Amino acid sequence: MEGPTSVRRRLSRSHIHRRLMAIRRVNLSRQVGLQGLEDEHRLLASEDRNRGLSIISVGIDKCDGGCFDAEHVPQNVLRFDGSVYCSEKRRNVNLMLSPTRDEHATVFTHVMVAAPEVGYTSPIQDGLVFLPTPNTLTSASDAYRDMTKEQFDELWARKQRNNEPWDPSEPVCFFSLTSEESQPVVVPFKVAVPASRVLVHLLRPQSECGENIDIAYLGFKGYRGSTTFSTFTLL
Repeated sequence: MEGPTSVRRRLSRSHIHRRLMAIRRVNLSRQVGLQGLEDEHRLLASEDRNRGLSIISVGIDKCDGGCFDAEHVPQNVLRFDGSVYCSEKRRNVNLMLSPTRDEHATVFTHVMVAAPEVGYTSPIQDGLVFLPTPNTLTSASDAYRDMTKEQFDELWARKQRNNEPWDPSEPVCFFSLTSEESQPVVVPFKVAVPASRVLVHLLRPQSECGENIDIAYLGFKGYRGSTTFSTFTLL
């Protein structure tokens, strides 16, 4: 049976361990510019909170890009902590994601993307986001494998001009990153609809000589819980 002295010793060691872990987390946050996952809400601006937006927690259902090595796995994109996903494929990498919580309705409204800091040869440049239905899961990105920002803008300008409805096989967002843009770039979607999955299509790296795609973070803003959208809404 443990006496009071041994219990105090054990508690003291536990306290020291927690303090050391806290110091380690602070040191890591200074390196990556964000105080760990617990402070991920800092990616939300005050106006986002006023609008009821939240960070949508997601998990990866499928990734067809392979891994450059065992350290740089797809799951790294879900954490803004300095870790990086390095694909094996050079272009056209698909990541299928879905909310990790059982929400009544999840409405994705923005994507947040960050390239790695210096030291990686093929940081992400361009990508597309789709909100596919079960019927368009496998074909959503096929027709847009070489899409540019100009082509995306023209697609949506034409749809608005002609009052055309949104097709779930069409991309709702095009994101583009510049060199060494290690802080998340936030890009709004063209439409907001309830979605059980989101498909991110990584088009190309920044370097024409890049042999793969390197991406540091992939996150989403949106509405969850009681908020519902019966039809698509232009943002």
